[in-house]
Amino acid sequence: MSASCLATLDGLYADRDVTRNWHSEPRREPAAGPRRPWVPLPLADRVVWRDVFADPMEQRRLVEEAAAKEQCRAMPGESRHQLRDACAADAFARLSVLHRACGWILGWDGSEHHDGWAFEWEWERRALDENPKDGEGRAKAKATLAESELHFAWRLRKCRLVPTAAMARVLGLRLPPHQSGRYQHTELLHVAARLGSPWANAQASALPEDVNATATWDLPLAYIRRAVGAALGHNASASMYLPYLLVARDYDLRVHARLEWAGLERRFSEAELKVAHAAALRILEDGWRPMAERRDRDFVTWPWAVAPPAVETRFIRQRLNGDGSVHWIYEAGGEDWMDDTGLAHVLGPDDTELVVSGASHIGDRHKSRLRTWTDEAGNERWTDEDGLEHWVDDDGAERWVDWSGTEWVLLPIGVPLPEDAE
Repeated sequence: MSASCLATLDGLYADRDVTRNWHSEPRREPAAGPRRPWVPLPLADRVVWRDVFADPMEQRRLVEEAAAKEQCRAMPGESRHQLRDACAADAFARLSVLHRACGWILGWDGSEHHDGWAFEWEWERRALDENPKDGEGRAKAKATLAESELHFAWRLRKCRLVPTAAMARVLGLRLPPHQSGRYQHTELLHVAARLGSPWANAQASALPEDVNATATWDLPLAYIRRAVGAALGHNASASMYLPYLLVARDYDLRVHARLEWAGLERRFSEAELKVAHAAALRILEDGWRPMAERRDRDFVTWPWAVAPPAVETRFIRQRLNGDGSVHWIYEAGGEDWMDDTGLAHVLGPDDTELVVSGASHIGDRHKSRLRTWTDEAGNERWTDEDGLEHWVDDDGAERWVDWSGTEWVLLPIGVPLPEDAE
């Protein structure tokens, strides 16, 4: 791109809400438009591309500072909207967009395993040419694809200028299980919503605990999140989520009128609106009904990298084999070990052997350490790449508490399990 072309595109895209371009990714059906259901955007609290790219390191600094504050660690079911400014909720939202907009791009950009962006978009054009669509639908799809590619090219230039440090993992947050290496846009978005970002509340998925907590602060946003949850369900139709949007509009226009509703009438047909209106009246008559909460132990602290209180303790003993390998033996009889290639082997209580990747405790044990230090007692401590904190106790056993509240104790080689010692 020439400087003048880039300047023109800056004028076109810089002040556009970022949600208008989520479809601008190759191999993700850009011509089909955004996958998420239509939701209204805040009139005054939007996230535009200018916010995202203006100063990524400053957004990162604000997020790091807030993540270190105990008061800002809003857990599932906690909405601390009063701390929006003190806990940098808007910085969490902008950094979330940066990770979503640039993480995947920068991960592949220039990689020897990537065929290049020109190839990617040529593949999209060929796929569209082979599509049986014709007439107005085909013309619209081609125009959307062209706009998607143009926006992607502009965003690629912007992402290449983002400092690497701005895209690094925020150590105070953890990824969902088995998602190591993925950028943290989802985690940052949920924190932004809990800390009071209206834009994030309109975009975050509907964890029941968080939706109920949002309702204590802002009913329109709570009903929007409920609509998003219903829309993302299997084979969801407009009749399943449009009534919640109509209820949200009713509450919003009664009090604040802070959301942009003009697009709703264009997005849905007259017949869909008529059916949804009757359902919306029933919802309004019933009043807010809290969603059933899961309270899964694995999500008690998500997305914060804070293990919940230990509710049980499990011991693992280690046996040194003649070939020099170390086997882990569990109380229930299972056994793990690593082979010379780094693959984890699991032997169940029924003597069935499996080779697994990333799904065993011994495999987790070999993950990279993100941070190491020595505590006041002189014991070694470290945080692994999943955010779990490990420490070595006075007896030389390694301990950690996983996200479900189980404390694991890896005994030194040769030390028997407690029941065996008795």
